[in-house]
Amino acid sequence: GHQPQYHPLRHGFHEWFGAPNCHFGPYDNKATPNIPVYNGSDMVGRYYEDFPIDRASGESNLTQLYVREALEFIDRQAASAQPFFLYWAPDATHGPLYASRGFLSTSRRGLYGDAVRELDDGVGKILARLKNNDQHTNTLVFFTSDNGAAMVSRTEGGSNGPFLCGKQTTFE
Repeated sequence: GHQPQYHPLRHGFHEWFGAPNCHFGPYDNKATPNIPVYNGSDMVGRYYEDFPIDRASGESNLTQLYVREALEFIDRQAASAQPFFLYWAPDATHGPLYASRGFLSTSRRGLYGDAVRELDDGVGKILARLKNNDQHTNTLVFFTSDNGAAMVSRTEGGSNGPFLCGKQTTFE
């Protein structure tokens, strides 16, 4: 939710970097979604305006920013020697799709595949940082999914393979 009462800092999180929603932002401007990005309780910019996404190529460094924030968070927690919870949920595989320059055109699945490859790389960096900080033997890592690919994406998105339907259906 984009309304402040639904932000993570109001629901048990001590830190937050990210967008409160993805897709088309709180104002449903489909021509140029103005999705806000927060660092803590401060809005630090908006997609397209302050965090560019090239509409023609899909190039954006947002996932790299999310990776950097996660790695810095892990380092701070290692220094404090306190238990922690990191919820890392970048939205590069939702509309608008995006990937950074190093991942563009690296997948046979187009921009969606490029975004998935970049997310996979980010997970690898997070796991490596846990190991480098000697936190890997005392850390649980969970991978979850939000119930399949969007049906409207067709060839521009993920695949639900043999499963019936996908997001926004009763089969979700």
